[in-house]
Amino acid sequence: MGDSREVLPTQAILRLPFDPQPRVRTDDYASTGQVSVEKVVNGSPQLLSFSFHSVVDSHSDPHDQYDLTLKPVIDKVLAGFDAAVLLIGTSKSGKLDYLFGPGYAALSEVTAERGMLFLSVADIFRRLSLDNCAPHSSSTDGSAIRAPTESPRNAVVRETTASQVTLSAFVVIYEDIFDLLHPDFTLHDPRAQDSFWTMRQSAGSDPFVKNLTVAGISGMDDLCSLLNLARSNQQHCLACYGYEMEPERTQMVVTVSVTRRTATLRADYDDETTATTSKLHFVSHFASERNMRHFRGLTLRNATTAGWGFTALPNVVSALTDPARRVLPPYRDSKLTRFLEKFLGKHGYLVCVGCVSQEDDVEESVSTLRLLNRFRCIVNQPAANASVRLSSFEEDSVTT
Repeated sequence: MGDSREVLPTQAILRLPFDPQPRVRTDDYASTGQVSVEKVVNGSPQLLSFSFHSVVDSHSDPHDQYDLTLKPVIDKVLAGFDAAVLLIGTSKSGKLDYLFGPGYAALSEVTAERGMLFLSVADIFRRLSLDNCAPHSSSTDGSAIRAPTESPRNAVVRETTASQVTLSAFVVIYEDIFDLLHPDFTLHDPRAQDSFWTMRQSAGSDPFVKNLTVAGISGMDDLCSLLNLARSNQQHCLACYGYEMEPERTQMVVTVSVTRRTATLRADYDDETTATTSKLHFVSHFASERNMRHFRGLTLRNATTAGWGFTALPNVVSALTDPARRVLPPYRDSKLTRFLEKFLGKHGYLVCVGCVSQEDDVEESVSTLRLLNRFRCIVNQPAANASVRLSSFEEDSVTT
């Protein structure tokens, strides 16, 4: 029996800086999705062209950027699919500002309303409200009540729906995982707790981080408070390592989970409650700079360890897109690729956003563009998450 699931390529989106580099040509990119880079090879200039699904400006309206890049992702998530938004680029390319709002990476006041995460969660709440689902995780007020059917047996007397939105976040430094929403994170040295948060995977499930804090959010104020906590914990974690390191040089994962619960009351008392959970992962992949050039002394050893995590993702992409390489993708070479295994050639929906910085040299820009261009060749077969029938105990505990 054939698989009827839709085959979808990875959406590759390029985000340009406010003033593109002189060597990056972007004529008519809005309609063609093409950019060109002038690179000197063996003393002679060469023009390298790249094509993407869409190209956006960092100075354009955030709502326009959201409608073009992430709004289709929210459609998939609310339809029951898991999705991931992967941000790649160098440390000063504005990945975290694009995700969380201007000012995040610079540790200044964050304008969260301009961040893609804020706009995505706001859109989720808006659509849940339009579907008559209560956004608060512990209330079913305002749930939809539908008319019973005409059938005398198994007639639906009442069907109520409720939703729960949660947030979790962690950062990977030197292949160690740290929970960014842990309430007592700043009271301890995170290096002494690295074994507390580990990545696990049970049979038939996706990889997950054990003991990770999952916080419920009922509105945008809750989201902003949690993001401020995550930034504070991230800075504390980096400071404990004793060297200057930008937040964009870490691997950061923020997960928004949407659980939709449906309670069905039938005339023959064959009642049931089902729940469907879908997740949206925002992943910031750390800088692609050459370690030898940017790290000195004792940090070089740690930079080499961090380099394993960076090279693992291109190796997986190469194994998936190069027909000459008859090897299995090395998903387990790093924490990040293992976590993203479902979205790299399997059953998740993936959008890759490449960010280019004004401060990048042409080699770094070409490296980012080439990796983003290869993502276009990765195809997935997204599968909707199945609804799970809850027991009476689970029905009482699902909102706690």
